[in-house]
Amino acid sequence: MMVLVLMVPFACYFGLDWILGPPMQIFSSSEYNSIIAVHAVSVAALIALVGMLFANILSTKNL
Repeated sequence: MMVLVLMVPFACYFGLDWILGPPMQIFSSSEYNSIIAVHAVSVAALIALVGMLFANILSTKNL
């Protein structure tokens, strides 16, 4: 269950990447690689946040 919750931001990132297509601005190869790196860090932070929130919610419930 936890893996599915953690995969939501990751799947949305790649899903939107396929849907939106090429960027409106033309970037050089190094600029585009920098943008992808920033987006990857953002997605990693979102996955960590969702994971911590979900873990906190599960720890407060009596299972």
